[in-house]
Amino acid sequence: MTKRMDSAVAARHTRAVDHHPAETATTEDLLAEARSVLPDRSDPEILAAGLRSLIAAHRLEQQRLASPAEIDRQYERAYTEHPLDEPDEWGDLASFARAIAASTGRSDP
Repeated sequence: MTKRMDSAVAARHTRAVDHHPAETATTEDLLAEARSVLPDRSDPEILAAGLRSLIAAHRLEQQRLASPAEIDRQYERAYTEHPLDEPDEWGDLASFARAIAASTGRSDP
């Protein structure tokens, strides 16, 4: 970077810190706590783990909030793409369902 760009970046960084001192202090506190909990990890590894955790939590929350109709659509799509009689390394679900029905004396799988 040129000296001019360095000063421009520093000016923006200083302004951002000046405008959000509480966020900066919170970030430092969180990072210090994370460092104490994960002493063997570098800061980038800690931040990456935190972001992965945030994304996973967001996905779980989205799944929890998914409407029953959306969940039904997802099941329908999955079973359309992979029907019960589609074989995999363990066999197929249709045969498994028939075997369960036969072993329990039920006539329908």
